[in-house]
Amino acid sequence: MLSHNLRLFKLFGIEIRINPGWAFIAALIAWSLAQGVFPNLYSGLATTTYWIMAAITVIGLAISIIMHELAHSLVAARFGTPVSSITLFMFGGVAALDQDPKSPAAEFLIALAGPAMSLILAGGLYVAALAMGLNSFIADTARYLALLNLVLAIFNLLPAFPMDGGRAFRAFIWAVTGNKTRATRYASQTGKVFGALFMGLGFLAILTGNFVGGLWWILIGGFIRAAAAGEYERLRIKTALKGQTVGQFMTTSVDTVPDNISLRNFVGEHLYAYGHDVFPVVHDGQPIGTIGLSNLKSTSQTDWDLLHVAQIMTPLSPDLVTSSNIPALDALTQMSTGHKTRLLVIDQGRLIGVLVLKDLLDHLTIRLALEPYAAVKMQPI
Repeated sequence: MLSHNLRLFKLFGIEIRINPGWAFIAALIAWSLAQGVFPNLYSGLATTTYWIMAAITVIGLAISIIMHELAHSLVAARFGTPVSSITLFMFGGVAALDQDPKSPAAEFLIALAGPAMSLILAGGLYVAALAMGLNSFIADTARYLALLNLVLAIFNLLPAFPMDGGRAFRAFIWAVTGNKTRATRYASQTGKVFGALFMGLGFLAILTGNFVGGLWWILIGGFIRAAAAGEYERLRIKTALKGQTVGQFMTTSVDTVPDNISLRNFVGEHLYAYGHDVFPVVHDGQPIGTIGLSNLKSTSQTDWDLLHVAQIMTPLSPDLVTSSNIPALDALTQMSTGHKTRLLVIDQGRLIGVLVLKDLLDHLTIRLALEPYAAVKMQPI
């Protein structure tokens, strides 16, 4: 959802990014405002004026969303939870917290900071519109932006996890029960219910003739349901891997490939013999890169006797390497974001093993399957 984002600028040390999907939605909003909403609300103006109002509104909405997420970010930083980036995407914006809030109170205040900022913006824009007078299209635009910020605040306060209201709801349950996982499960279930409700309203709108509006509600509902389930699964995975390191999962028996053998020998002696998709490449016993199917696909079989492994291998880089004492969760995140199935485990320049994604996922599958039974035994709900 948030891949291939474009970096815009930094604000208070936080990267502001935009997803291409948001640009499409922004253009759609501008078109609907200029062609439908503003002509109906403020009749008698020139077509160019409506487009200017639409452009100002879209830019103002983007700034409003950034300010909303920035409020989350600054409060999060105050509670020791730094934020690395804020991204505009098709459903609004998201602040990327580097870690989860450390207490229910912190999460509650972080969650409410965004809607509070939206309410402040709504009030400020409305006062500014009054100051500009009634016969000004700029004032009309400010009033409409004030309304959008009010709607943004109210909508985000719905207890539909992982929206702001849903996170505040989780913080409340967390404070009452003292169990973050249980609180996340309840909040996630509530979020999925709200998501289903939004989708139902969308289908109803389509049946009554409002196709575009209905489709939008269906998309929002589907996103909330998926995000709610994803947040709960993310916490379950984090809990399952808590305290475990790469060294506990790595394979120490590693087939390495000398950099000076031919591709023909690599295929026959390593690829066919072991069937791995990626192999470490070594020079004088030191790891220098990896080679696998993806590298071979870029060469013709007629050249396999002429080319050596070193000529087509992928050179060693940070995204291919981990260390035995790194948290297993961090390594899993590294593999997921980098689309890697294997990481070379290197300590002090020496290859000591390979971390295989399948091994991690197999462990998680077993742990998550047994989790409900362990929970019932240790912490009755």
